[in-house]
Amino acid sequence: GFGFFVYGVLPLTINTLLALLLHTQLYDQYTLQGRILSGIFDVFTIYVVYLMALLLQKKFHLPEKTKYFSAFFYALSVLPIQLSHFFTVDIFLSFFVSVSICSLLYCVFYKKLWMATLSGVGLGLAIAIVHVTALSLSMSIRYTSTSLLYFGSALVNVSTPSTELASPGFIGGRTC
Repeated sequence: GFGFFVYGVLPLTINTLLALLLHTQLYDQYTLQGRILSGIFDVFTIYVVYLMALLLQKKFHLPEKTKYFSAFFYALSVLPIQLSHFFTVDIFLSFFVSVSICSLLYCVFYKKLWMATLSGVGLGLAIAIVHVTALSLSMSIRYTSTSLLYFGSALVNVSTPSTELASPGFIGGRTC
């Protein structure tokens, strides 16, 4: 009966679909599976950080070790390690925001418009996880294409009921 939920349901939806596929719908299996899924997404985030550092290294002629140190320091960061041990939305958000930023860097550096589309998909999925954080990210990115905005908003419309988008809580206000 509540009209607004701060976190989107994308991680729960992914875990539920996986639980239906693997027949692990009991509570203890479901939560353990969610924790494993968080760990997998965090490993993918390490790889995306590596790719971002690789792009920056090639563009700005940084030292060869930059990409390895970037991935290494993210992998040793305390908060991602702690959050990947639990089934929280923050790890999923980190992954999709990282994919969005990495794709946008690739689009800017190599003038590949299809990467802007991938960035929009990543941004839309990030918005499906945590509305306010990803929305502020989308407002802070100055270099956007129409495909980025269209795909991001299309994924929000698919994953979020329209009553949530119209509520004041969607843009950071309080709801009763």
